[in-house]
Amino acid sequence: MKKTTISLLLAGLTVAGGLGSCSKLTRGFDENPNTASDAPSTLQLTSAQLAEGLFMSGESARTANIWAGVFRGADRQYQALQNYITTTQDYSTPWTIAYQSCMTQLRIVQSKATSVGNRQLTGIAQASEGLMIGTV
Repeated sequence: MKKTTISLLLAGLTVAGGLGSCSKLTRGFDENPNTASDAPSTLQLTSAQLAEGLFMSGESARTANIWAGVFRGADRQYQALQNYITTTQDYSTPWTIAYQSCMTQLRIVQSKATSVGNRQLTGIAQASEGLMIGTV
């Protein structure tokens, strides 16, 4: 009985010691290579400009055209908008695109471009931000 207990205890310690020593073997596997920690400012500018185009030609433009009488929203999901019946969901996505996906990214681009002295990129980002502020 005593031998069995000692051998089980020894086996348990061996397994625990073996698992504890695998840290060298598994180092780096908890890092996701698909998540970017940072991106170049030129790529962030492209992303912000795509978000700007999506905002200006997406749901908010459609709603504005329905309310301006350019076209009617008499079919399916736009019938409520034609009658000025809206919910928070009608504005959540466009505002997220405008502020989070576009203007926040443009300010990051401006700070990165200013820190390296790229005045052209800073100016492009400022002009895009001004366009978004004037549109929103």
